[in-house]
This record gives sequence, C-alpha cells and structure tokens, in this order.
Amino acid sequence: MARDSTMGRDRVLVVPNTGIALNSSSSSQITAPADISQQILELQKEQELEKQKLWHAFQEKNKELEMQHRQQLEHKFQELRDQRIAEEAAQQRERREREAIKRKEKHECCANASSEVKQKLQVRGYACGVVTSVVPCGNLIKRVIHMNLQ
Repeated sequence: MARDSTMGRDRVLVVPNTGIALNSSSSSQITAPADISQQILELQKEQELEKQKLWHAFQEKNKELEMQHRQQLEHKFQELRDQRIAEEAAQQRERREREAIKRKEKHECCANASSEVKQKLQVRGYACGVVTSVVPCGNLIKRVIHMNLQ
C-alpha cells in the first residue's frame, strides 16, 4: 500500500556534484538536460588526468626508491670491500711479524763457531765437524747443531 500512495507524487532526481535537480511526475518521462552528458565527460576527463598524475607520481617515487636502494647497495658493497682490504692488510702484517720473529730467533739462536772454537774442537777429537751444544734463546733452551765447522 505504501507503494501505491507514492505513485501519484512527484519524484526528484538529484545528480551529485552538479546541483541539478529534475522534477517529474511518475507519469512523465524523465529527461536529463544536455549539460549532464557534458558534465559526465568533464568528470571522466578530470578522472583521467588525475589517474595520469597519480601514475606519474608513482613512477617518480619508484625511480627515487630504486636510486636510494642502489646507493645503499653501493655503500654496503664499499663497506664490505674496505673491511676485506683491512682484514687482508692485518693478515699480511701478522704474517710479516711472524716471519720477522722467526728470522730474529734463527739469527739469535744459531751462531757459527769461530775459527778458534773450531781449532779447539778439532784438537779434542771432534774431527767429524758436527758439534752439539745448548744455546740459550730467550726463555727457551734450544739444541743447536753446527755443521761444517772446518
């Protein structure tokens, strides 16, 4: 019954954002003014322009983020390269120090017998030319064999 009671009344059609209201009775045919079609086209154009602006802004932001990411990767790569170079330099320094210590120990602990010592040894019967002696080297005592005393 509620439907029947509203059938005889006038209806109002409101188009959003246009401010246009169309009055018509239920018996008359609803006709839209020609400028509504024009407004729809303008809205579609505005939407398309807004869509293009958003797409352009997205592309710009994407490029910016890619550049930031590339810079971060390059920075991290440089840090890793510098770290590797520093580690290699430290390893070389340690290796040189160990070699220097070995040379120093060898130089300090292994002495050649003087000609005077060689003569005394030969007189005492060490004609083979091999002498075994204990030579202090730092905190260690090493057994040193001197060969070819002659």
